[in-house]
Amino acid sequence: MELVKKWHILLLLLVGLNVLGQNNYITKRLSVSDGLLANDIRTLCLDSNGVLWIGSRSGLTQIIQGNITANAAATEFRYTNVTDIIEDSNKSIWVSSYGQGVLYQNEGTKRLFTTQDGLISDRIRKFFIHRDQLYVGTVEGLSIININDFSIRSPQYVKNRDHNFEVSGFFAVEDKVYATTINDGTYLIDDTSLIKVNDIERVLSVYQYGDYVFYGCQFGLVVENIKTRELNYHADLPSVRLIKEINGQVVFVSSGMFENKGGIYKWENDKSVDVTQEFNVTSTDLYSLAYDKVNDFLYVGSESEGLYKVDMFSALSYDTSIGRIMALTSHHKRLYVFAKNGLTIKSDDKVISHTPNLKFKQFQEKHYHKFQKLATKENHFFELDYTIPANKIIYYKAIVKNNAIWVSTNIGMFEVDLDGNILSYYNIHHYQFEFINNTLIESNPYGGVRVYSDIQQMKYDYHLRIEGTNIPRDIVDIKQLGNRLFFAGALDGLYSYSDKEGFVSLKEKGSFTERRLKMLAIKEPNKRMYVATDFNDIYCLSVENDTVKINNLISNEELFGTNINLLEVVNNKLIIGTNKGLTIITKTGKFYINEEQGMSNPEITSATTIGNVLYIGTTEGIYILDTQYFQPREQSLNVKLTRLLINGKEYTDESGNTVIKKELKLPYQSNSMQIGFNVLGAKYPDKLLFKYRLKLTENWNDVKGSKIDLHYLEAGIYPIDLKIYDFDSGTEMIYPLLYLEIEKPFYLKLWFFISCGALIFLITYLVYRSRLVRLKQQQEVEASKLNHEKDKLSYEKRLAEVKLLSVRSQMNTHFIFNVLSSIQFYILDNQSEAAFTYLGKFSKFIRASLSLSSKERITLAEELDYLAKYVDIENMRLEGRMRFTVESHLIVELNEVMVPPMLLQPFVENSIVHAFPPSIERPEINIELYQKLNDIEIVITDNGIGSNSKKTKRHTGTSVGMTIVRERMSFIQDYLDEDLVTTIDEHGTRVVMKLKGIIK
Repeated sequence: MELVKKWHILLLLLVGLNVLGQNNYITKRLSVSDGLLANDIRTLCLDSNGVLWIGSRSGLTQIIQGNITANAAATEFRYTNVTDIIEDSNKSIWVSSYGQGVLYQNEGTKRLFTTQDGLISDRIRKFFIHRDQLYVGTVEGLSIININDFSIRSPQYVKNRDHNFEVSGFFAVEDKVYATTINDGTYLIDDTSLIKVNDIERVLSVYQYGDYVFYGCQFGLVVENIKTRELNYHADLPSVRLIKEINGQVVFVSSGMFENKGGIYKWENDKSVDVTQEFNVTSTDLYSLAYDKVNDFLYVGSESEGLYKVDMFSALSYDTSIGRIMALTSHHKRLYVFAKNGLTIKSDDKVISHTPNLKFKQFQEKHYHKFQKLATKENHFFELDYTIPANKIIYYKAIVKNNAIWVSTNIGMFEVDLDGNILSYYNIHHYQFEFINNTLIESNPYGGVRVYSDIQQMKYDYHLRIEGTNIPRDIVDIKQLGNRLFFAGALDGLYSYSDKEGFVSLKEKGSFTERRLKMLAIKEPNKRMYVATDFNDIYCLSVENDTVKINNLISNEELFGTNINLLEVVNNKLIIGTNKGLTIITKTGKFYINEEQGMSNPEITSATTIGNVLYIGTTEGIYILDTQYFQPREQSLNVKLTRLLINGKEYTDESGNTVIKKELKLPYQSNSMQIGFNVLGAKYPDKLLFKYRLKLTENWNDVKGSKIDLHYLEAGIYPIDLKIYDFDSGTEMIYPLLYLEIEKPFYLKLWFFISCGALIFLITYLVYRSRLVRLKQQQEVEASKLNHEKDKLSYEKRLAEVKLLSVRSQMNTHFIFNVLSSIQFYILDNQSEAAFTYLGKFSKFIRASLSLSSKERITLAEELDYLAKYVDIENMRLEGRMRFTVESHLIVELNEVMVPPMLLQPFVENSIVHAFPPSIERPEINIELYQKLNDIEIVITDNGIGSNSKKTKRHTGTSVGMTIVRERMSFIQDYLDEDLVTTIDEHGTRVVMKLKGIIK
């Protein structure tokens, strides 16, 4: 593709155009209405990032990513009268002014150099950089600025009494730098002085190329041979303002201030060649040039008409030489153009024949009588007005058949040979027609179809709609594919015709049911047909033998613009024209052409193809589209962050300076931001589509404009990527945009959870110790006061100890550390919500344990509620697998039954700890309550391993909790062994507890 590109550019530069009126290049003009500060463009500079700097009397502007903006530094310094702009090897930009010195800019740094800093004058004309030295030409001599340390020196010269020593340009030969002047000739710049080398005066610009030095003078061009010192004068040019090398050629601009003769010239074969018309530049007062070799744009600055942007390598060119186009067709390399003034035949962009409208009219007047009586409305012909004059002829459609051109018009149908000679005329008035097997088929706007068995004798069969729904009507397009014709109906869908089947409605047949059609396109080798609808959707149909199938659908959302007015297949590329331009769909990508590339959206009237080139006829001329352009091309873009807003404020560093970083680490509260960016280096910035993603695993999101808004990001790491699809080059690229880390809030960090857990454990332990000390103190006081009641004291001491043991059994170390381990697991697994839930339930359980342990009796409802809290905590550790149920068969309410606190917990704990190994997939614990008079029987069952415990090495030792329960039961009733019975079998464990006289 690169070779094709270079060849194309060279051809356009060297050959130019041979057809008067055809504009080979697409050129756009930018002015103050587009955002420029002024229309006088004195100087241009395209920097290494692809940013175009524009200097004028009114100041400094830039074109960045297609947008024209005023330069911030120039605006701040109120810097105007810009005369030159240059970029040094450090990518710094130097700007000169006629009156305000030198403005320096680099990475946010800006500075002014004036006579106060050592410049010889603030009125500057020209810059030149050589070996880290910036040569500054002024109206009073020259100064040299070291671009590394900014030191300034000014070589001495001999002053003239009559005029200033005005330096106009610089060039270098064999490592020596020379300066040209307006009035004093050319000088060699020595370390401390200037040495005169020639007397060429009125030099406005200079450029050294190869063995020649080109002097642009007020009176023309002077070319000096460096080796021979021979001067060649070309005085037939107006003032030469700037000289540059573009693609290996010397190009210069001149300003015809008084003669109106300025323009763009190239140096070719030792002479200057005017190429102004080829570049479609209308101004004659030109001042500046810049060339974008990456994107092949030539920028031309004018004195009063703004900036011209010439596309040197485009898929599109424009021919306005013929004017309004009505119909197009082609044969081999010939293009047949039916326009307002008749038929023009072109070959290789040259006109080879022209048949005016008058000849068509004269031929019609001579031959229309033959079939005039046949071609009437009564015979279902679309009537003709034979009085229409030559200058009112309208050409509807033209096709090539049997080495002849057939064209339908508003005065009848003509057959024309390939050289433009009219062969025959027929009294047929129609918009759509086609041939199949040498048979002409035309559609009558009244609703019928006419099939001609002998067109020369006007013999035909006419098919009316009343014959059936298979007869086409309201036809807007006809195309041939294989041995069949296809008709697009505006209201009744798609029809086909073949010698075998005749007319068939595909809608009635059920093959293709879309009704409102607009246009057809054929891809013959693949037996494909594209059908555009009124809703701007495009169906791809495969046509094999007698079957038509839908392959895929191109939605209107995939098109650039709406209202399809062109549908063509060229070189395996589908080209769709709309009100906003062209969409080109290929196997490898999608491309857009619109006004940015020169498609100014006139009404499309017709199209035809020659080789890989599509000719598009419009009401203003012919667009010429080279379809070979549309293939993916390697492209390197420069993505730069331009703005970072954090919570609505500019991001600043520790010193308070506004900075833009590619890597950011922000606190959790700084989690809303706006990221602004520029993409430099794209030929057509409006053809870029942006998407972004926060992480590799996330979907791409659309970007509106050149900024990304992110709101309330959660804590985490975000390697933000930018995906760019270029609809000019057909390539998709992904660039890292920003590496962002949002810190976790303190309450989600591991140390906070560990601290909370440790604090709860410490509080629990301190409360436990405090209660133990308090109970011991109470025992000691009671012992001193009630020595005579030793038996009672012994009883109460035993009761207190049992209660303490009960508390200990509920709060055993193993249980507490199990809970803390589970909380730690949730934290490490980033399940912060589960950790908080677990921690909350555990704290409530501890409070309940401490509260109940201080009471002699609680209601049965409170006991069961406490038991549910315990099971809920243990169940979270078991991932919610355990099922816990309570069934009450009591006559009395649970709130009316008082029991010792924490009486049932040891049995449930025993089941959870010992009865449910991982092999029990669905653990179940069930509690049933029965009433027998004033007694209550409590049955606790589980579906654990039961009698298999020995096989599974289940713990079989005596349970401390069970011992405590028996002892506590003995305090409330005459305890017998039958009051607490445990049964273990292969189905699990069953505990039966009898509480006697518990119901009052």
